[in-house]
Amino acid sequence: MENRDFIIIGENIRRLRKSNNYTQEYLAEKLHISSNHVYRIENAEAHISMPLLLKIKHLFEVDANELLEKHDNEEKEILFKKNPLHSLKSMTDIQALLAGCTEQEQELLLCNLYQLCDLLKASRHS
Repeated sequence: MENRDFIIIGENIRRLRKSNNYTQEYLAEKLHISSNHVYRIENAEAHISMPLLLKIKHLFEVDANELLEKHDNEEKEILFKKNPLHSLKSMTDIQALLAGCTEQEQELLLCNLYQLCDLLKASRHS
């Protein structure tokens, strides 16, 4: 990899860290490295290893491209990728999401879902 690749990776790590309100110290603790090493990676003063890059990918729950590619519309992409509904692809995923909620929360969510469906159907027929 070229140095500019490490600059992009460092910028992306910094962006993701800040969007999650993590300090360099907190990220370092999660990754079992020094905060100085986090600083050096973010500033392309140190080259990141593949195992550490994978740990970061899993920690932030992002696609590898989120770390490796330059992003022009960063804020919009972060919000989209951090949205937990982005990963829902089936009824099983939705059931798993609801299983983590109390009975009251499930009732509220389902009520809102029905109302939203009605609004969407009505807007299609307008």
